[in-house]
Amino acid sequence: MIIINAFLFACQNNSSNKSCDYKKSNDTNEKFEVFINQFYSDTIFQKSRIILPLEGEILEWDKKDSVVKSDWTNKKINITNYETILKYKPNAKHTFVNGNETCTEKILIENSGFLMERKFILSVRKWFLKEYKISNL
Repeated sequence: MIIINAFLFACQNNSSNKSCDYKKSNDTNEKFEVFINQFYSDTIFQKSRIILPLEGEILEWDKKDSVVKSDWTNKKINITNYETILKYKPNAKHTFVNGNETCTEKILIENSGFLMERKFILSVRKWFLKEYKISNL
């Protein structure tokens, strides 16, 4: 089992602070905190803010102890927020990393090999999920 021991994140967040502090935002851009709260609470809104085909990959072990890589083609996209994961996995860590018109959310379950990364982009003043990576190794 591959264990992810250390991660260097650009900014640390906890479950009560869901802002990427996007410095180039102006009053006409959607605020990330408002977007992310609605994204996790409204499934209709969520589906309207996922860019398809969704980029990213899923890495996991198969029955022969080989790593299997797949993408999101023909898969149901389930988006689980950090608070829900934390209820079942109290050792989960949550961070956001700022980029140039992007915000990457990372959820790591310590000592488990599980990492989830979701990359959101700002496009035409609105936030969208562009990439979703899951590593369960």
